[in-house]
Amino acid sequence: MAVHRAGRRDAAWAAYEAAPEWREVSAPRMTPNEELASLLPAKSLVTGDLDEERVAEIAKLGHRTVTGAATIRRAAVLAELGWQRLQAGETDDPKSLVPLYLREPAIGPQE
Repeated sequence: MAVHRAGRRDAAWAAYEAAPEWREVSAPRMTPNEELASLLPAKSLVTGDLDEERVAEIAKLGHRTVTGAATIRRAAVLAELGWQRLQAGETDDPKSLVPLYLREPAIGPQE
């Protein structure tokens, strides 16, 4: 499960399975932080932007976590992944790329 903070009270996450090939098990969604641990599939490995309280809750339920500096979102990491794809000749049609919003923006149209 990949997790990142989505404001003070929520987490954005999605679950994936690696065998035999990577596939999405649970589509990206928003969950209140307090509910995250209870939604984990059995024997989950959770990584991402987790606070100490979430790590403790997850461990208490018998799941594993990978946290630390390597899991923190950074623009440089995203740029490096993009550079690696570009060097390997892997590109996407920009017209096919669309953002994924898990909730409506906090600010609406100006009147």
